[in-house]
Amino acid sequence: MNRSAPLHLLGLLAVLAGTTPAQDPAATTRPGAAPALRVGTWNLEQLGWRKDPPRPADAHAKIARWIRELGVDVLAVQEIGGPEPLRAIAAELGPRWAFVLGSSGTFTARETGETTRISVGFLWNDARVELLQAEELGGFPRKIDKIDVFHRVPVSAVFRDREQGFDFRAVTVHLKAGRGADNERKRGLEARQLAEWFDGLRRDPKEDRDVLLLGDYNHTFGDGAMGELTRGGVLEVLDDANARKTPTILHFPEPIDHIALSPELRRGEYVKASRMVHDRLAQESREAWRAVYSDHLPVSATFRAAGDDDPDARFRPADPKHRLEPVRAAPAGGGARRP
Repeated sequence: MNRSAPLHLLGLLAVLAGTTPAQDPAATTRPGAAPALRVGTWNLEQLGWRKDPPRPADAHAKIARWIRELGVDVLAVQEIGGPEPLRAIAAELGPRWAFVLGSSGTFTARETGETTRISVGFLWNDARVELLQAEELGGFPRKIDKIDVFHRVPVSAVFRDREQGFDFRAVTVHLKAGRGADNERKRGLEARQLAEWFDGLRRDPKEDRDVLLLGDYNHTFGDGAMGELTRGGVLEVLDDANARKTPTILHFPEPIDHIALSPELRRGEYVKASRMVHDRLAQESREAWRAVYSDHLPVSATFRAAGDDDPDARFRPADPKHRLEPVRAAPAGGGARRP
């Protein structure tokens, strides 16, 4: 892998190949069409404790400003160093923004021995969508074939558009990182477990089939873990237009952050070709982007929120032992409060 190829050069190569990098943001619905709802994912690279490079004092405000520019209503997030940095961003976004955060995921620095969190969760605009339930998928195995898996336990959340009633289940993941056969096997085991879990939901005739899997997959198209994840057609990873040519991380020329949908959601509410890598600021300067934001780029997709096309379907209730309660942001400068 060429870890040093500049992002703008990769974009130029895409142009020469007959494609263009995704633009930010995009109008993906026609005038008069159903209201658009945008869902995204973003690995925020050690948010709250990154020291190399250190973020500036106004980083939370700038990250919040960029989230507003993305136009996302629900954002899956990864590598969050506990609730405080996420609370700070939610407060900058406004008092109607809320979040949930899983409890798992730690990182120990080799140089200092300091241990910090890299948890996954969701951030959303509560004025647009309501959270019906959220849970850390604590029933997932932590060992498969005697191999440690799911260092970061996935988080599941069910949302409903407040005006139109469009509802869906979103799961955010941060799969095993690293190259080499051992890490690839761990990712494959995690992907297989996820596919089996989604397949179990699908086999329940009463279960709502509008589901998404968002996050840092730490692998790309064609890898073995991708085959495990999409086995049987339970999930389809979005691969519109430039998906295979536009990087989602500064270190590699291929995407590793993805959005996968159930076939029903992809053929139904998903707005065709709306998958987007939001790379405009990183194209201008990858160094400036990394200093404030992350070594990853946000990815989003747009959906038509024209009511609920399966009103009799339901979502399996969250396990009370692993339920996550939402935290509503307070005005900037104040403390957070429960909704």
